[in-house]
Amino acid sequence: MCALAGTLALACRSSAAPPAPPPGALPPPPPSTLPARPPDIGSAFQPDLPSNARINLERTSCMGHCPVYTLGIKSDGSVFYFGEMNVRVRGPQTKKIDSSAARRFIREVLGSGFLSWKDRYETEGTDLPGANITLTVGATKKTIDDYGPGFHREWQGAESEVRGKLEALEVRADAVAQSAGWVTCPGEERGQCLY
Repeated sequence: MCALAGTLALACRSSAAPPAPPPGALPPPPPSTLPARPPDIGSAFQPDLPSNARINLERTSCMGHCPVYTLGIKSDGSVFYFGEMNVRVRGPQTKKIDSSAARRFIREVLGSGFLSWKDRYETEGTDLPGANITLTVGATKKTIDDYGPGFHREWQGAESEVRGKLEALEVRADAVAQSAGWVTCPGEERGQCLY
């Protein structure tokens, strides 16, 4: 019966009409065009990071020719570097990288679980290099001291997984900052500068 056109088709609709608003009431707002849930980390719709958002990486010495330097990546794409020893370039350097790459990396660190990890991870052994990575976002600041990155193969389970993620973030900081030209010595293994 509802297939008939005209007034009969109207009768087939639900007979329960929404109640009329009381006199003087505002009409209901239009349907929202916002997403039903907040966007994921790294989404283009995510609010911008605070102006002080940054990642710092400090690579410390070992008994040998480990590169010793500090670098920082700010959310605006500013990169600073200070080479101390066993690096191609000693002293301060600055450059500008794509700010979206810098912000993406900071969000990657935020989304990795970094803020919930321990403040120090240590590999048994002596004379190993270290890497200290610091995340600053607004009033939040966390530093993780990673003694012996790359030498943590004896770790098991969740601890090993975190160490692997931490080491990957340290390597990624160098890649995002494009520090190889400052750190790596031509013709030698990474960071083994004998001057």
